[in-house]
Amino acid sequence: MHRAPLLVAALLIALTIASPVQAQAKPPHYSLWMCVHAHEHTAWNDADAPYWGGLQMGSWFISHYAHPPGTPDQWTPLQQMWVAENAYKREGYSRRWLYGQWPPSRGSCF
Repeated sequence: MHRAPLLVAALLIALTIASPVQAQAKPPHYSLWMCVHAHEHTAWNDADAPYWGGLQMGSWFISHYAHPPGTPDQWTPLQQMWVAENAYKREGYSRRWLYGQWPPSRGSCF
């Protein structure tokens, strides 16, 4: 009769277990993000504003696409790539969008 609390608890456990798995899996465009990282010439933990992390995400990018708390320099490289991957997907895998986000990578990565 008290199944609802058990179902909620099971769902919370499943979500907790699933999140780290995605965080450890490589995103579909992993090689693209590694190429962008190479052309940004920065460390994954770069904390120098106005762009943070290995993909040099700015405030606008973070406010529109990021879900982890803090700034990218506080995230793992895979978390940074997953944020970029989800943003890329949200923008319809647009090449034009990539051009606007990572100009140093034009012609080399996309």
